[in-house]
Amino acid sequence: MNSELKQRLVGAGVLLILAGLLWPLLFDFDQREALEAPALTIPSMPVVKKVPVAKPKPVLPAAKPKVIPSSTKKQPLKALISDTAKPAPIAGKAANEINDADRPRLDTQGVPVSFVVQVGRFKRWSNADALRSSLISNKHKAYIKPAISTSPGPYTVLIGPLLTYAKAEAVVNKVKVQTPIKDAMIKRFGSVK
Repeated sequence: MNSELKQRLVGAGVLLILAGLLWPLLFDFDQREALEAPALTIPSMPVVKKVPVAKPKPVLPAAKPKVIPSSTKKQPLKALISDTAKPAPIAGKAANEINDADRPRLDTQGVPVSFVVQVGRFKRWSNADALRSSLISNKHKAYIKPAISTSPGPYTVLIGPLLTYAKAEAVVNKVKVQTPIKDAMIKRFGSVK
């Protein structure tokens, strides 16, 4: 026998074995299972007993509704936005005045104005992430923008959001004490009318 005939016989044997293995997979001769639907066993609906619930008693006595003057009814949002809304001092005491830096404000659409503190800007993600991690360990709400290391830099490390300028200044002073950073920038989001 020559080698060509041997190769043909071996190939034919391999094809016969594969056909024997794949024949039952390709052709399903037991169609009885496919024609019969499986038996459904759906449980009956459970019986739920009604539980009586007592009406809650009021904690505070019913208060009389406040009468709001018509001038403030129309513009309550404007009163929150305005920079001039301060209570008058009592008996000439300066302690009753409100410091504008301690007062949260709303912008023209009623959204709170917020501040963030920029502590650093880096070309390398690893440097920005190291600073963010040290700030988080010092109990600051620090994050990096852009937030993913695969995004192109520069990577800005920010702390915030903070609702008042006074809180932002306090964070800047804390960061200067806790880290070697000496310059930090406060940024404001939202426009005050």
